[in-house]
Amino acid sequence: MLRNARGWAWLSLCWLAVAVVPGRAEPPVVQLTVDLTDAARHLLHARMSIPAQPGPLTVCYPRWNPGDHRPSGPLTNLIGPVMSAGGQQLAWRRDSEAMDEFRCDVPAGVGAVDVDLRFEPLASYANLVMLQWSQVLLYPQGTPVTDLRYAARLKLPAGWRYGTALSTARTAGDTVEFEPVSLVTLIDSPVFAGRHLVAIPLAAGTEPPHELVVVSENPRPEARVRPLVPNFERLIAELHAVVGTHHFRHYHFLVALAGTGSNTDTLEHHESTAIRVPEHPTLDDVFPSLLGGAMAHEYVHSWNGKFRRPAGMITTDYQQPQHTEMLWLYEGLTEYYGRVLAVRSGLASAARCEGQLASLAAFQSRKPARAWCSLRDSAINYQNALDVMSRGLDWAASHRDADVYDEMVLVWLEVDTLLRKLTDGQRSLDDFLRLLCAGENGPPMVVPTTFEDVVGTLNQVAPHDWAALLNGRLDSTAPETDEAGITAAGWRLVYDPQPFVLAYDQFDPDTTAVFRFSLGLLLKPDGTIEQVMAGQPAERARLGVGMKVITVNHRRWSVAEASAALKAGLDSKDPLTLLVSVDGDLKTFTFDYHGGERYPHLERIPGQPDGLAAILSPKVPPAAAGAK
Repeated sequence: MLRNARGWAWLSLCWLAVAVVPGRAEPPVVQLTVDLTDAARHLLHARMSIPAQPGPLTVCYPRWNPGDHRPSGPLTNLIGPVMSAGGQQLAWRRDSEAMDEFRCDVPAGVGAVDVDLRFEPLASYANLVMLQWSQVLLYPQGTPVTDLRYAARLKLPAGWRYGTALSTARTAGDTVEFEPVSLVTLIDSPVFAGRHLVAIPLAAGTEPPHELVVVSENPRPEARVRPLVPNFERLIAELHAVVGTHHFRHYHFLVALAGTGSNTDTLEHHESTAIRVPEHPTLDDVFPSLLGGAMAHEYVHSWNGKFRRPAGMITTDYQQPQHTEMLWLYEGLTEYYGRVLAVRSGLASAARCEGQLASLAAFQSRKPARAWCSLRDSAINYQNALDVMSRGLDWAASHRDADVYDEMVLVWLEVDTLLRKLTDGQRSLDDFLRLLCAGENGPPMVVPTTFEDVVGTLNQVAPHDWAALLNGRLDSTAPETDEAGITAAGWRLVYDPQPFVLAYDQFDPDTTAVFRFSLGLLLKPDGTIEQVMAGQPAERARLGVGMKVITVNHRRWSVAEASAALKAGLDSKDPLTLLVSVDGDLKTFTFDYHGGERYPHLERIPGQPDGLAAILSPKVPPAAAGAK
């Protein structure tokens, strides 16, 4: 339930629109031009003119960018700034504590400061650019970012096209001029541009309109995604069937197919989503689920995260820290619905979802970090958890990382099954999401969300002590994952020797060897150890990350040989023997392990109804979805 006295009063913080108050002058407009013609050399150029009065001026490079949940910058990729006024270069000083803030003195007789920047893209490609405006601009300190207005221009390489949620004012040759918008709208509206780009309307006749924009390093990018268009249209219909209203004028799925060496990377926005997925032959079977899951997750964010946002994550500028304690709602609920909607729309199979749930539950239950760090703390400490994921620390499983996504999927499954039980199947988490995101159709806005809002809305669906349940899960340091949601859905977690090829770990094109649930090891195909699970046989034998397995039971290492040795150990009392390279020295490690290969699966509990089937069932018939 929206708390009218408190919630709607915050609409004055509407982030994506600047209200025109009678009698108040329009704020001055910052002119920004970004030149992409050096993209092939991995360099972007930006020039801006910032209106300013004579005297001290501080300009800032955005530190806490929306959706990153951390001070991401990235300042280290910035070259510049070079500041000038009236044709004369200005001296500036960096703040000694806030390294992304620059101070200068504006001379008398000028009305603007010109700034030149260059930026090295975090991921560079010859034929495409995924432009986040926050990476190529500065903004003046002291004015709320909702009141700052920017007129952006984009210079494209010859023959390139672009896609964005911004409205185009005019084009002249290869230069595009966009309608002036608030700084918040600009940063919330990335541009994907490239030589090979196609724009595909989705769900013709649907209001508001939707568009799929695909850009690729290779010609004919539509060939990769065109067969999935009916599923994308079903995704739109399925989510709208749940939430009922929308808070955007139009929506753009921006997708970059960015080469074999790329990782999947996504970022949510109010009226668009920015998605980068690798284009790799070995990913053909999982590509629909990989892309579909990313699209579903980020699309849900337009409602949960962008429209309804944890109050602690709403700030008046991009230098203030965001308080991320409620990422379990922002990201956890979104991750749950991303998986559910991918199945409902046909972008992923129910079997894949079951496999992912099994892997999540099995992995989280063996995660040593659970014994010392709660989910709530992992959300508060999220910026450091990201470093754990990106750096691949030796004892990564002893740290929290993406648990506000992964473990919260299991918690929200528990909440969903309990809602269904309390209402005899008449209501569910769908009703909670609909109530949480209720309101009038219209342009983007932000409404703050508190823990009390979540509990109150859940009680609207079905009365229960939701505060106790959520706090119990968020603050627990129990060593094992609560599988209450899986059990309540009529399933149980089991292990058997058969790998589940559609499981959580199987998106790696290098076919990583997964022995997490037997030896407690994750290895590269060449035998290099990537992860050691604390408390499991490999850790007890003193193996560590970076060591390289040379032989298994005196036979040259391979994934097949390791599997065969584990299988043989079921009927043998002989220990498993590994010859391992440790910093160039060869050492022998032995395991008194006879459990064989063990991989997690979900198995139906006889006599119980299939709650997962009910959760994953489409809400809109395919024919009706296509007609929208």
